[in-house]
Amino acid sequence: MRLPAHSTREDGMATVEFIGVVIALLIPIIYIITAVSAVQAAQFSADAAAYEAARAYTLSRSQGQGREHAALIAQQIFADQGFTSAPTIAASCDRGDCLTPGGIVSVTVSYEVPLPLITQFMPVSIPVSSQSSSVVGVYVYRGGA
Repeated sequence: MRLPAHSTREDGMATVEFIGVVIALLIPIIYIITAVSAVQAAQFSADAAAYEAARAYTLSRSQGQGREHAALIAQQIFADQGFTSAPTIAASCDRGDCLTPGGIVSVTVSYEVPLPLITQFMPVSIPVSSQSSSVVGVYVYRGGA
């Protein structure tokens, strides 16, 4: 038995098929690009924050001021990229006193990047971190006023 000639044709609706493809492929691709962009922005921020925080720490007058300046600089760098929470800062020194001339101050900046849209339903984040070291200047003036 043969089928009628008109039943062998494939009639489709291009608009419906196009919308199906867009929903199935384009929306996940856009989400992946957005998520990767957020992680990359956080990594760039962590790199810049670690470098600048280590530099600021070595130029400060005291260890307390160094920690404060490092935290403020890192927070500002992340805020410039649109991140609302502050990163975690850890500073370490190769000598007892962090500001000993010729000493090395290492700063590690860590941040948990919340993934867009998903964090409303479940707490998902991607950790990024960066470490930078800076040498304390031998001729840096740390006196009063």
